[in-house]
Amino acid sequence: MTLGNLSRHVKTSRPTMVALLIGLAAVMTLGLTPTLVAPAHATAVTCGQTLDSGAFVLEADLGPCDDPTGPTAVTVNGTADTPASLDLAGFSVICQDLNGKKGVPVGIMVTGASVTITNGKVVGCKNGIQLTGDGSHSVKSVTVDQSTSSGVLIKADSNRINAVTASNGNADGIVVQGSNNTITKSAGTGNAGAGLTVQGGHNHVKANSASGNAGAGYSVGGSHNKVAQNTADSNTGAGVAVTSDHNSASGNTATNNAGGGYSISGNHVQVKGNTATGNTSDGITLIGSANKVSGNTASSNAGNGIAVNITSSLNKLQTNVTDSNGKAGTTVSGLSNLIKGGEATTNTVVDLEDTNPNCDSNKWKGNTFGTASQSCIK
Repeated sequence: MTLGNLSRHVKTSRPTMVALLIGLAAVMTLGLTPTLVAPAHATAVTCGQTLDSGAFVLEADLGPCDDPTGPTAVTVNGTADTPASLDLAGFSVICQDLNGKKGVPVGIMVTGASVTITNGKVVGCKNGIQLTGDGSHSVKSVTVDQSTSSGVLIKADSNRINAVTASNGNADGIVVQGSNNTITKSAGTGNAGAGLTVQGGHNHVKANSASGNAGAGYSVGGSHNKVAQNTADSNTGAGVAVTSDHNSASGNTATNNAGGGYSISGNHVQVKGNTATGNTSDGITLIGSANKVSGNTASSNAGNGIAVNITSSLNKLQTNVTDSNGKAGTTVSGLSNLIKGGEATTNTVVDLEDTNPNCDSNKWKGNTFGTASQSCIK
């Protein structure tokens, strides 16, 4: 088998074929139109080729591919009626600047609808995998490494990304521009940007890991996105940075991040049940307003446990634990905030702090603490 060859195999026994024919006759008797799948055949694939509907299996590494062979190393196109799949079978799609012009193609371009990519690697390409078209694509068990831009770029809607690793790229690991996508059990590691960036809406990011990235672990824009049960460790930026309104972060763990555990600059963000420990800056920083921050643990951070910026107002902080931080447990500089039912002990500077004279319009109720900056803190 030559470099880049693919094969599609269908093995059908005589009894199975008879059963299929009987079933087909029954369907046609009922007046229904069956969906026909293109017959399987071996296909020699070269750099820049398009695979159109059907089940393809890679039987050798494809490449190295350079940009003169086309804007993509390989394109896979499907439709809702005639899906397409590419099983990399443990092999790699490889891009390389062979002509010295400092350009490489996209590794795998997914177009149309209902395309599945599984089980292999994409190395050294512009965007390792790019999802476009009508969406409903799936990418599973793929490693994308050393991309010159984003590792995985999702421009379509309603896709599923599972067990995908995007590492050592020159930009963000995984970028979600579409809506209603689900990213689970995936990783962004060692990238020049964020581990995972969300720009669209109504996406679900769950049980992923982000470590060693030069930006944030997770950068969350858009709206109505859910970031849950993820880990962020040793990133240069914040573990989780929520930059726009109406998003949620729940059940995440942020440790050892230089930019702090959680940075919330959006409004109407729910921050619930997260853990922030060992971060170089604050555990949780609120810059936006009207956020609900409850049931979090922000302890043993070099800065404050929770810090409410002077621009941040109308927040509700309830039942948070902020112990053993390098500065204050919880410090509030903004106005019209509620701080209720929290616990703050053994912090280096002070357990609870309000920088406004007599707490101004902030309300402190039912908190447990050792030390406080003013008597208006209860």
